[in-house]
Amino acid sequence: TVLMPFKSFIQDFGLSYEPPALKIKKLKQSDHAVVICPTDFHWGKYAAEMETGDAYSREIAKERLMSLMKKVVERLARWGKPKTIYLGLGSDFGHVDNDGHSTTRGTLQDMDGTMFEMIKTGFELSVQLVDSLRTLAPVRVVALQDSNHDKLFAQYQLHYLDAWYREMDDVTVNTCCKPRQYESFGNTLMMFTHGDGVGMKDLPEVMAVEKPTEWGAHEHRIGFTGHRHHEKTLGMRGMTVYQLWSMAGTDRWHARKGYVGSPKGLAAHIVDINEGVVGSVAAPVLKNKPGDDGGEKE
Repeated sequence: TVLMPFKSFIQDFGLSYEPPALKIKKLKQSDHAVVICPTDFHWGKYAAEMETGDAYSREIAKERLMSLMKKVVERLARWGKPKTIYLGLGSDFGHVDNDGHSTTRGTLQDMDGTMFEMIKTGFELSVQLVDSLRTLAPVRVVALQDSNHDKLFAQYQLHYLDAWYREMDDVTVNTCCKPRQYESFGNTLMMFTHGDGVGMKDLPEVMAVEKPTEWGAHEHRIGFTGHRHHEKTLGMRGMTVYQLWSMAGTDRWHARKGYVGSPKGLAAHIVDINEGVVGSVAAPVLKNKPGDDGGEKE
């Protein structure tokens, strides 16, 4: 006798409320570039699953690189056709740097094949990778050369690709051999470096010193680095640095040190011509076993 009439009263006279709809303009195709860096790929590394819990070989590495690249490109399609694809190579793309199967600094490594096989098949894979991307947009190859595993291999890779595509208009190569390479796209200045020297927090100061004019002329300043085998983003002092993850499996050294569990994968960053980095897409390695890398040997 009380509740029902009161409820009827509320239904008849109570105020109704509908949240205002968010008005969204139809998105237009933006002018943007894409940055893809398969850093710390470690071509030629060998890992036995029975010892590390995570098998890795040239066969596994190639399948992983091409399948994840395909996924990344498919996910980039929603952004439309990019103006340029910046492909960062080097940065421990190769696992060793000499015929003795050691790194640039002399640390012996477990290898899948000889140095000759690593060079031949690694360069062929590099061409295959560039060729697959140039069907989408012009490719700018940037070699991150100051790496601790493959400093000389990265130089060979750089000049091999420069010679291979010397007659191609849609592929260019940054042949700078300094520790850090720079590119600009629209309102964004980009730094590419391996990460085995200057710490992430010091990179803004280094960029400002090495590129003072460009620093002032660009509103957005970003850096791409690797070496640590795990993902991290650090924004400071007018610059954002993206530490990229690795696709490589875990060798005995990493497993024994306990550097395990870090997610693996490949990421791409979308750089708008005016607004800088406006998004990213990723393709993780799905077979995530307890032997994933979590650190860098040297």
